[in-house]
Amino acid sequence: MVRAERLILDVKDGTAQRRLIDDVSFELSVGEAALLFGESGAGKSTLLSILACLRRPTSGQVVANGEPVSRFVAEHRDRWRRSVGYMHQRLHLFEELDALENVLIPALPLRSGVREYQARARSLLESLDVAASSGTPVGRMSGGERQRIAVARALLVRPPILLLDEPTAHQDDARCERILAAIDEARHRGAAVMIAAHDPRVQAWPGIAKVLRIENGRLIAAGSAANLRDWVPERHAHDSGT
Repeated sequence: MVRAERLILDVKDGTAQRRLIDDVSFELSVGEAALLFGESGAGKSTLLSILACLRRPTSGQVVANGEPVSRFVAEHRDRWRRSVGYMHQRLHLFEELDALENVLIPALPLRSGVREYQARARSLLESLDVAASSGTPVGRMSGGERQRIAVARALLVRPPILLLDEPTAHQDDARCERILAAIDEARHRGAAVMIAAHDPRVQAWPGIAKVLRIENGRLIAAGSAANLRDWVPERHAHDSGT
């Protein structure tokens, strides 16, 4: 289980303080998928970065399996991050590397099971409709391909925590289904999943059990998907790409 306890994040804005995350609390259980939604700038990406321990909250804490991971010293935070499959909205791929090389990056610190991870990386790329052995640098690939590579990288080491920021935004319907199927496999394996998404296809996905709505850094609604479907704005159109 991952639990956010009264998270607050303040940042300097010139000479003033600006609050990006304001008293946010929720729980995410093993095998549970949650949808995080809100308008652009509401705080979705910032909240995911705190959960991944890439940013430290000003106050409050992130607790995983009973441990306050957001309060860990740097060495322990690095170890926690290896338990998290995190896809940044901007992808953060190494553009000079090809698809397979990018996907394998989370396995580099593990120093074992190289062949197993290579096989898994190839399998993930195939299932997400990306050529694993093309040798083409990802900087020359389409936005949709790059996004699918980032999803595969987040899934590689079968992390117990999966945090995905707009994983389907540039996908056609067929490839969106492939991405959601891969996420569902991780969920059935026991991963706790949080997806930040405007995409109405993700909002309507039956795998979502919990819905969290964020506005100006505050959670204004949280509960089961069955009870909160009407809170999800379905007016957002999605982009498609290859």
